[in-house]
Amino acid sequence: MYDCTDYDSKQNNMYLKIKVIVDAKAQKVEKNEDNNSWRICVKVPAENNAANNKVLELIRDEYPGCSVR
Repeated sequence: MYDCTDYDSKQNNMYLKIKVIVDAKAQKVEKNEDNNSWRICVKVPAENNAANNKVLELIRDEYPGCSVR
């Protein structure tokens, strides 16, 4: 887990490369530590921003206490 208690969000930003698979049979999160990329499978469809909201929820679970937007 990433600790962001000493994190200064105005100067240090963390950018994540995320590939999202929608309408998947199973929800899973795969993280590649080498290049900070993610592959996220979600069960929700890509309609009405539902998939994006689910991805943000999963990323917030990985980085609690950080600002994820």
